[in-house]
Amino acid sequence: ISPSAASRRPMASSAAWRRFEASLGEAGPTDEIYDVAAFEALGESERQDALDALVERAEDGDGVAAQTLGVVGDDRVVHALEGIVARPDGARRAAMRALSRLGHGARFVPELVAELKQGGLYGSVNAVQQLGWIGTKEAFDGLLEALSARDSTVRSVAVDALLELTGLAASEKTASGDDDPRTPIGRLRLLLDADLAALATEAGAAFRDLFEKARGGADAKALDLVYDGGTDGFREAFGKALRDPSAALPLDLVRSATPHDRAWAEALLAVALQREDERAPAALAALDASWAVPALDEARQDAIEGFPFADALDDAMKALRAG
Repeated sequence: ISPSAASRRPMASSAAWRRFEASLGEAGPTDEIYDVAAFEALGESERQDALDALVERAEDGDGVAAQTLGVVGDDRVVHALEGIVARPDGARRAAMRALSRLGHGARFVPELVAELKQGGLYGSVNAVQQLGWIGTKEAFDGLLEALSARDSTVRSVAVDALLELTGLAASEKTASGDDDPRTPIGRLRLLLDADLAALATEAGAAFRDLFEKARGGADAKALDLVYDGGTDGFREAFGKALRDPSAALPLDLVRSATPHDRAWAEALLAVALQREDERAPAALAALDASWAVPALDEARQDAIEGFPFADALDDAMKALRAG
């Protein structure tokens, strides 16, 4: 990168260059990067000038410019970004993100893990994203820790990163490429996002086990993550009954469903404990869903003594523990 982008700008600017220059003044207060399409429309020589311009802005404290370099830059901008990181002010954080995206962030892992543990939402999400871009063993370990974060957003972003790192992202979809919450990953995400800590803990432990095995070489098939195809009409029928508080839950349909559909239905019933659905405890007991006992116990702690929901929880836990 040359010391002065201004000295290299074309004497007769192209329309693409003028668009790029205009884009540098159009970023909103919540934008993290400038218009990448405007950069990509430039010719090769103009792209070099554009990188120079972005570096100058980043060195002047423009964090959006620094983060844009992480998306459109290459090894030519690394030295400049490292210089920005070395300064305690200005666009240091943004330059760290850019370097992490460009594959030069391994040395930031201890700082990012420490930031993750401090618990602030923005800082934790930022740390998780960077750890995912870095992808080293130490970064992977940090992402596994993030599965136990207090905030569900942080946990979800950690899952996104780990799915990409392990090559399991495609297992969130069906064989036809459709999104479906009944996939094993979809079920675990449902539990991981739950307000009941017992459910989030259950899912976090399951995810951790999956990702550890994937790191060791296990693929989606070996991990039973390939959705089994489901039962015709099951999602619609069970979902409709669960949404109607006066409806009887079709437990025979659940019992005859494929293993993945049944596991999804049990997860929905466990999440229904959060809204005190009085049908959920008995249904979990009838399905012998002993894995849900910690969630039933947690829900009981907040239930009002003598109310039907509390009694239903007591009966369900008694049956599951006896069975």
